[in-house]
Amino acid sequence: MTAKRSSLVVILALLSSAVYAEPVRESRDWVQVFDVGGAPTLEVSNIFGDVTVVAGPPGTIELAIESVRSAADAQSFELSKTRIPIVVEQSGDMVIARVGRDQHDWDRVPRCYRCKVEAQFTITVPVNSTIDVGTVNDGLVTVNGVRGSVSASNVNGGIRIAGLAQCRYIKSINGGGMLDYDVR
Repeated sequence: MTAKRSSLVVILALLSSAVYAEPVRESRDWVQVFDVGGAPTLEVSNIFGDVTVVAGPPGTIELAIESVRSAADAQSFELSKTRIPIVVEQSGDMVIARVGRDQHDWDRVPRCYRCKVEAQFTITVPVNSTIDVGTVNDGLVTVNGVRGSVSASNVNGGIRIAGLAQCRYIKSINGGGMLDYDVR
């Protein structure tokens, strides 16, 4: 076999392995509980999936996440871990959960084509919490019984808020909304 023919066979083998790469999918569910004061702040920024917030007992924020990370191949899957991380952090009485990176560093990280992270957030907060939650695709934003200031957004889905006492903003671009003000 000539050197050109050997090179061609190797190139074709590499191309065929790239074309027939197996998709990768991983599910992960977890719960985190944060000790907070009586009127904490919760910020959630999701890409694919629901964000549900309900009023609960004082002193803690309980955050449950069901996530599914998928990619077209193993290399893209590994890239998705840095490109589309699920970040949960606490600073004092503020709890922040987000899917994806901070807005200011998107241009410094390689894009992850054919990658997706779906996350379903279910969060219990003290009744007087300040809430700023949103999602972009295939999700519903629900807030129930929170008496603190509420901001909610959804690009491609609905928003349902019950027992609303203080509204900063509610914005849905391609979805319906249901608001129930609690006038006391």
